[in-house]
Amino acid sequence: MHRGRLIRIILIILILGMGGFLIVRNISLKKQLKNGEISNITSKDFLPFGGNGGGGGSIIKNIFNTNDNEKDINEVKTPLIKIHDSVAGSIIVNIPDEIAPSTGLDKNGNKIYDTTLAIRYVTKENGFVYDYIPKYQKSYLISDTPIPKVSFAHFSPNGNTILFQYLDIDLITEKSILGTLGNNTVTVLPNNIISYAFSKNGKFVYVQKTNNGAKFILKNEVGKESVIYESELSEWNVNFLGEENLLITTKASEYADGFSYIININNKTVKRLWTNVTALTTKASLGGNFILRGETEKSGPKLSLYNVKTGELSPLGKMGMVEKCSFSEDETTLTCAIPKSFENRPYPDDWYLGIIETNDGIIRYTTQNKNTRIISDLEQDSGNPIDVLELKVNNSGSMTIFINKKTSELYLYEE
Repeated sequence: MHRGRLIRIILIILILGMGGFLIVRNISLKKQLKNGEISNITSKDFLPFGGNGGGGGSIIKNIFNTNDNEKDINEVKTPLIKIHDSVAGSIIVNIPDEIAPSTGLDKNGNKIYDTTLAIRYVTKENGFVYDYIPKYQKSYLISDTPIPKVSFAHFSPNGNTILFQYLDIDLITEKSILGTLGNNTVTVLPNNIISYAFSKNGKFVYVQKTNNGAKFILKNEVGKESVIYESELSEWNVNFLGEENLLITTKASEYADGFSYIININNKTVKRLWTNVTALTTKASLGGNFILRGETEKSGPKLSLYNVKTGELSPLGKMGMVEKCSFSEDETTLTCAIPKSFENRPYPDDWYLGIIETNDGIIRYTTQNKNTRIISDLEQDSGNPIDVLELKVNNSGSMTIFINKKTSELYLYEE
């Protein structure tokens, strides 16, 4: 009897000791990651991903106000709001409104909530993920898995999978990590990937430089990888054009002609779309019905809208840059940050390098009849010039988010 009790006590001590080891390892890893001290990182180093760091995947429910001063949420809101000072990436998502009372129970006894719009974003300093809810002017912390000094974060269309990019300790090698919130799945991608894209239904493609050029690698919905295309050229940008095709375009420079092709991911056929276009840039709508095309003429950067079904290419009548535009998910509108003026400099080269900045306003086009509407003079609304990057908009057009390229500040414009 005493021997059995002794064995049970020993087992309890061992279990508690192992738990303590795991907690200490987790805390130690977090400290090392925050300081950028780990060089040989594997996917296991980031698990559990998307939780509060204590071993579970639950969302942290404590809420804080992201503004410097406390505000009454019932006061009149200004149309332009700064959400955070230093952001690597953001997206507009629908989430359950768990602050409001539940509307009932489902068949399993779980509470049902109405949905509300939120801005999901990643902070540069530590890679934490937050949901800012405009309705309450508050933010939820939904992941404190540390990713050191994130330079860029790109979200899947549903906002649940995130590609984090950051510089290794040598400050040259770019690391890329693919993580899915709530699934405890993390993939460490090859170093220095060139370009990448998500499809609406969960496919992911990335471009990896090789000794002979580059290869396009597709990761399907269940995580299986396959090489879709190999090229002797090494510098490409890639978009999904719907679910079955890729739009690939050579990286843009005013000093070089660009080329663009469409690749079918099933039969791997390649169709030439455009050739010999100076500083060619492209962006596809999520459903694959439209392509925004940018090029540089003597007068400056020019935007055109291409209808994939009809083959019609329509100039938009405003000088602008593809990187400052975004299609709505339903493809009915195109929203762009349009610079008030352009310096006599090479575009997009000097803008990419940060040598020049732009002072933008926001304009919205309808994709069918190309009607335009001015949304905001950002300098007038904010008091300072804003050089827009990573612009996104919801379907109704009531919310537009973007990052100030110069400062990495995240803004929300509400109509």
